Amino acid sequence: MRTPPPDPGNPLSFIKSRKSLVRTFSILLSVLVLHLFTGCSYYRVKGLPDSQQDTRISWIKKFNQAQKYIILHQNAATLHLSNAYLDEANLELSGTPELVSSAHSYPHQVEIGKGYRYKRKIQSPLEEVHLFLDGNVELRLGEQVDIPIASIESVGYSDSNVARSVLSFAGILLGTFALLLIIVALTKSSCPFIYVDNGEEMVFQGELYPGNIVENAQKTDYLRLPAIQETDGRYTISITNELEEVQHTDQVILELVDHPEDVSVMMDPDGYIYSISRPMAPIWASADGTNDHTKALSQRDEDFAAFDTPLANSDGTRNLEVWFDHQADNTSAKLVLRAKNTFWLDLALQKFFTQMGTYFPKFQAQQQEKTAEEIYRWREEQHMPLSVYVNTGRGWELQQQINAVGPMMYRDLVVPLDISDVGDGPLKVKLQTGFQFWEVDQVAVDYSPDVGMIRTSIAPVSAMDNYGKDASEQLARQDGDYYVQKEVGDRVDIHYESPPMQGAARTIFLKNRGYYLYKRAYTGKPDYAALKRFREPGHFTRFAEAQYHGLFEVLLSQEPKLAEQDGTD
Repeated sequence: MRTPPPDPGNPLSFIKSRKSLVRTFSILLSVLVLHLFTGCSYYRVKGLPDSQQDTRISWIKKFNQAQKYIILHQNAATLHLSNAYLDEANLELSGTPELVSSAHSYPHQVEIGKGYRYKRKIQSPLEEVHLFLDGNVELRLGEQVDIPIASIESVGYSDSNVARSVLSFAGILLGTFALLLIIVALTKSSCPFIYVDNGEEMVFQGELYPGNIVENAQKTDYLRLPAIQETDGRYTISITNELEEVQHTDQVILELVDHPEDVSVMMDPDGYIYSISRPMAPIWASADGTNDHTKALSQRDEDFAAFDTPLANSDGTRNLEVWFDHQADNTSAKLVLRAKNTFWLDLALQKFFTQMGTYFPKFQAQQQEKTAEEIYRWREEQHMPLSVYVNTGRGWELQQQINAVGPMMYRDLVVPLDISDVGDGPLKVKLQTGFQFWEVDQVAVDYSPDVGMIRTSIAPVSAMDNYGKDASEQLARQDGDYYVQKEVGDRVDIHYESPPMQGAARTIFLKNRGYYLYKRAYTGKPDYAALKRFREPGHFTRFAEAQYHGLFEVLLSQEPKLAEQDGTD
């Protein structure tokens, strides 16, 4: 019988058993962050990807609402447009040209597409928007000017992806794997881990029933197992408890889908299967009308969109808009996603729970009394799901809300789309969620009809745990008779008989259901006034963003201590 890989194959067990290593890496990572935030930094001026006038008006409106510092460029002249006002009816941008302040002055002429170095303590390029004007606008210092949108030849904005810069720079010195271990060890608090036998060893495949922390609000989860292989007529999986929680598993059965070899098979959140024959990459993809992700989202390369732009909607959410080629005779489509939750969402939830202090056990018990409707309404109001919209003749229409899938591995997801009212032109899809709650690595659309597939459900024939108990009967049915894993290190190895294939290829999913409870001993008195604010729609989203920005302020305040620990001057 194969077992899950021993240390150091399991990243959590490996890193948690080496606390000095965690401490050293954490200090070093913090020093690297400080280097990026206190010394010279870099920014790039990006151009807006669409030159259409109505689209440009929308972007300028967003920039103005975000109170960006507008800089006008005309020939060799550079001026700041103060008191900017966008007149959408007359297609004009009005304001008063003034001298550019010292915080936005540089020895070079800014050009779209180029990167520049700046001194963080005295310059602020990341708040800038650059408008390049033709010669038809007369600019006079101190006098109001009305700039026709048509006279704006191009628009650029300064951008620096702080989170990715830190990870990239730290990764060069620490190595990607070491950095991943740090993040996992310091932030992970989730659900049971699943390993499968790939014919040679047990390999990690993801998490079971992610986000299900309330018994009444359980939702069945369907996890694709691409690495599983038949060995001696059987499929083998292992479920492990590697975190401080109590895991209650109600059912784990395999869903086998036999199909033609030239298609891939995916399962939606409700357990319906779809064949993917001709996935099409997007023709355009943009985060909140600024960052161009078209190339990044066209392939599986972990160059992801993270919903972290500075331009937020009024409710604190961020948007990722993706366009596809489309013809009016297409009335249905399948949206294909490769996505996962972020570690930041995990950490923000723990920050929220920490504020409860000694009240947390009572809070967790009270949550078990709530209905599923109450639980999911709160999550939706806090923008935790990944919401999928399609732009129809009636505007943006919600198609699906994808619940948590966990941060440990990307998942392949499919969402059926009703596009009967889209009409001619591109198919426009919008993904929306809270600040850095999700990462999307790839997006595609498939208009092909589903092919013939044969689906077979198989229950475990044995399920031996590390205490010598066979849990196969408990895990075979959805009946509320839970198999419980209480301690870190608990494991159950589950075997399934493999029936003969009825097609050229086979794709296997794990249908799983259950919930888990945290084991926490938070200290301190709860701040009930602060906690009540989390009942407000969108408050957790804003809280998560504030915590993110606050993290770097804390790091900056710790610079002398970190330097002393690191032995630097």
